[in-house]
Amino acid sequence: MKATNFAPRFEYTNELVRHLGVIEGSRAVIEVLPLPPDTALRLRHDARQRSTRNSTQIEGNPLDEISVRKAIAAGDRQ
Repeated sequence: MKATNFAPRFEYTNELVRHLGVIEGSRAVIEVLPLPPDTALRLRHDARQRSTRNSTQIEGNPLDEISVRKAIAAGDRQ
C-alpha cells in the first residue's frame, strides 16, 4: 500500500483562532453542566433502539424501526 502525504492548505487567521476560542469556551461550560434526568434517559433509550436495529440488520433480520421499538417496549414491560 502506497503512503500518501496529505498537506492541507489553510491558514490560522485571527478570525479563525477567535472562533476556535469561542467554541472551546462553550464546550468547557457545557461539559460541566449535568444532563436533566429525562434527557439522559431518552438518550440511553434512543441509543438502545439504534443499536438493536443495527444489530438485527447485520444479522439479516428485516425488522424496521417501528418493530424494533415495539419489541424493546414489550421487553421493558416484563
